[in-house]
Amino acid sequence: MAIAPTATISNIMGCSACIEPDYRHIYSKSNLSGEFTSITPLLITALKKVGLWSKEMLEDLKYHKGEIDEMTSIPDAIKKQFKTAFKIDPFILLKAAAVSQKWIDQAQSLNLFLDKPDEKVMSKIYLTAWKMGLKTTYYLKNKSVTDIEDASLDIKRKTQELSEIHGKEKPTIKACSILDPTCESCQ
Repeated sequence: MAIAPTATISNIMGCSACIEPDYRHIYSKSNLSGEFTSITPLLITALKKVGLWSKEMLEDLKYHKGEIDEMTSIPDAIKKQFKTAFKIDPFILLKAAAVSQKWIDQAQSLNLFLDKPDEKVMSKIYLTAWKMGLKTTYYLKNKSVTDIEDASLDIKRKTQELSEIHGKEKPTIKACSILDPTCESCQ
C-alpha cells in the first residue's frame, strides 16, 4: 500500500506524483485512455510572473526534453526552484522520505532517480534507504530508459502520421477486459 497519488492518478488529477519532484517539466504519457502531455503548472505560473511564458518557451522546453538547466532564457532563481528529480541528489530524496516514513503506517511510493546506472551508487542508495528505516522503494529510474520512452513515442507518432498520409485506417483501440485471457493490461 502506498500513499497516493501515484503517476497515473496524478495525471488524471492534474497534480504531481506524490511527494517526489517531477522527473521532467514536460512529458507525454500513454495509457488505454489515450496520450496526454503534461507540463509542470507551477513552472508555467513562475514563467508567466516574469513575462517569459510563450509559444517559443514551450517549444524550447520540448527541445530540451523538459530540463531547464541548459535553457539560457530562464533565470537562475527559477532553475534552482524547479530542479527535476534527476538533478537532485538521490540521498536528499531518501532523507525527505525517511522523515515522512515515521508518520506513515504502511509505506510510501518513493521513486529514485539516477542520471546514469551505477551499481556501486545503487547499492549505496538501497543500503542507505534500509538504514534510514524506509519500508520500501518503488522504481529506480535513469535517463537512458526515459530517453528510450521518448524515442518510442516519436516512432509511434511518425507511424500514425504516415498512416494518415497514405490513407490507412488507424487501428481500433482495445479496452481492457477481464474476460480476455490474452489481455496483459491488468497484470
